[in-house]
Amino acid sequence: AQRGGSIRLICSPELTDEDINAIQNGLSAKEEILNRTLEEDLSQLLASNMLRRNTEALATLVSLGILNIKIAIRPVSSGIYHDKLGIFKDRLGNNVVFEGSINETFSGWSERGNFESFTVFNNFIIDDQRDQERVIERNDYFERLWTGNRSPTGLEIVEFPENISQTLRSVAKEDLNEIDLEGLI
Repeated sequence: AQRGGSIRLICSPELTDEDINAIQNGLSAKEEILNRTLEEDLSQLLASNMLRRNTEALATLVSLGILNIKIAIRPVSSGIYHDKLGIFKDRLGNNVVFEGSINETFSGWSERGNFESFTVFNNFIIDDQRDQERVIERNDYFERLWTGNRSPTGLEIVEFPENISQTLRSVAKEDLNEIDLEGLI
């Protein structure tokens, strides 16, 4: 961020079965439920002594236009958008893409725990055509998600609510240098 980088993030709130039923039955608008859910989550983060500084750092990134967030919802399912995809790009057009995750719990790291996988590929090793194709595919996939163009069935991408952005701006620092990086967890 301090060198001009930016982040686009698609994430998913955890909606209750009641929320999903209300959306499906038209009892509540999804925007209303999304706002309420995100407001509750944000209030909890800001109330936590352990997480408040992290939340203020995130708020600063949003406020300065460095972090742009969109929300993925599954209006007909109780599951969340849980896809793990990251794309790093530099000014020269080089991309590093990762898929998968490593669970950061005992179950993820123990020999007796989960089976986890994590794949990394790029488009700048000239003799690796398959990696170059995968970078193009994953970039295209993310762009389709980001623009809401041909999202996978059962997944809807919506703009980050303005009222939540306003709340974030109210706790944001004015400058990146005001973020206490040592105090973050």
